[in-house]
Amino acid sequence: MIEDNGYPSFRSFPTFPQKKIQQGQSWQARAVRSMDPLSKGKPTRVPIYVEYTYLRDEVFSGQEVYVLSARWATRYGYSEVDPNGDPDLLRANGSNNATMYIRKADCAALVIRDSVDELYEFSDGSKVAFKGTISLFTEYPPAIDRTKLLPVINRVAAADTKAGGTVASAQGGASGKQKSSGATGGGEDRPPLNESKWLEKVRVVGTSGGAGESSVKIKETAGGIMLTLENLHFKPDSAQLLPGEAALLDKIAAILKETGQNKLLVNGHTASVGNPSGEMALSVERAKEVAAQLSKRGIAADKFICRGSGSKYPVADNSTKEGMAQNRRVEITILE
Repeated sequence: MIEDNGYPSFRSFPTFPQKKIQQGQSWQARAVRSMDPLSKGKPTRVPIYVEYTYLRDEVFSGQEVYVLSARWATRYGYSEVDPNGDPDLLRANGSNNATMYIRKADCAALVIRDSVDELYEFSDGSKVAFKGTISLFTEYPPAIDRTKLLPVINRVAAADTKAGGTVASAQGGASGKQKSSGATGGGEDRPPLNESKWLEKVRVVGTSGGAGESSVKIKETAGGIMLTLENLHFKPDSAQLLPGEAALLDKIAAILKETGQNKLLVNGHTASVGNPSGEMALSVERAKEVAAQLSKRGIAADKFICRGSGSKYPVADNSTKEGMAQNRRVEITILE
């Protein structure tokens, strides 16, 4: 979920069995619902214990799916409450019985139809009942078109070799010069078959390649291909990028123009200076600033999803100047 707005949202749902099972068999797992029945913008998290059953196999919208059922009871306000939830929500009771269509190829939940019968009680004495069916349809991002993206990454890196950048060879190694072999069709800069290892060897740099120069590392992640912009130079305690970062942003834009319909998750990170709330706000603003600068370079603004993590996920020691520079980064993930 990009945002929590509406009723309901799920976490860790569905959860799949650890062992292979047959049709008709069941398993149990914990999950969390984030409920906002009155759309107040103050969701309440409710732990649930779900019983799943593997019902059958089907073809749904031309795709092979597993059909599962999921049953759970809603119980809130008795033994557990959410201290960060809606303070006006006193109790919730009810039952849910969902049918879900899970794509066999990747276990993506394409459709969840939830039969609901619930009652919510609020501090002013009012009660709100929900009875009916909620249908959740999930749209997943397309696969990344690597046939277009990876050669562009290599060309951008190859242009940096004099400044200290590296480019992957056809054999999967790294070199200061672009390499090719007969296996790749001559001088074309096609990546090797092992794309994950290939990407980790590519480095794009800023303008001078000096010790304080910003750079980009690229790798495969569970969510897609991630570009980590390291040692970005902002004005102190500001989201304003310094003019020297323009060249690096030009190179990143050249890569992202080959991402087609894929969304781009921009996540800002800061060094730790002992002000968590301020660091969080600054990380969000810096992510938005990077997205805005890339939009000026031809990347559609609606492709970006911006968020910040503050200083919660350091990659280096914050007690040193060098470590703080590494933690001061922005990650752009091409989602798939």
